[in-house]
Amino acid sequence: MDAHFLFFVRPLFLSQLKLSSWFRLLAQQVFLLFFLCFSCFVDAEEKGANKMTQAELHRLIEKYADKVKIDGSVVQFSFKGVDLVCVSDATADRMRIISPITTLENIDTQQLVIAMAANFHSLLDARYAISDGLVYAAFIHPLGSLSRQDLESAIRQVAQAKLTFGTEYSSGELFFPGSDSPSNTDSGESDNSI
Repeated sequence: MDAHFLFFVRPLFLSQLKLSSWFRLLAQQVFLLFFLCFSCFVDAEEKGANKMTQAELHRLIEKYADKVKIDGSVVQFSFKGVDLVCVSDATADRMRIISPITTLENIDTQQLVIAMAANFHSLLDARYAISDGLVYAAFIHPLGSLSRQDLESAIRQVAQAKLTFGTEYSSGELFFPGSDSPSNTDSGESDNSI
């Protein structure tokens, strides 16, 4: 029942009862306390019901991607020919999808600068990142608030970011123009899209 409806109906209901004023005031307070407790309980229950779990994350990846291999909290999979890995930690409430692109020594300073500009302009939620001497396309997000749509978009974006590294530097989802955007560089053209 709508909270606003109950808020306005309550005084009408209680005013029709033939009660003393102090008892009516007490009844209103009890009703208000019950209403507040009930609404808090419903809100907490709804938030918990929509929370992404590792099991649900794994199930959705199996449904959306190819060649899925699950080993604990690590899921290796393929999407349209691109190899990806999803790592999640329920205790820390975090997840990430990554796809290695190349070693850091295989790229020059100009490519690194373009990739950093792409993080700002032409990658929506995916990012280019460096760890342990490797360049990755990555998506990092809280696990609990991740939706199915977020997950599917993240998989597409990470795969697209990997395919377009060195050319368009794009996640394929959105582009914010600017003077230092990857489209304003002489990085080449590509028709790699997902």
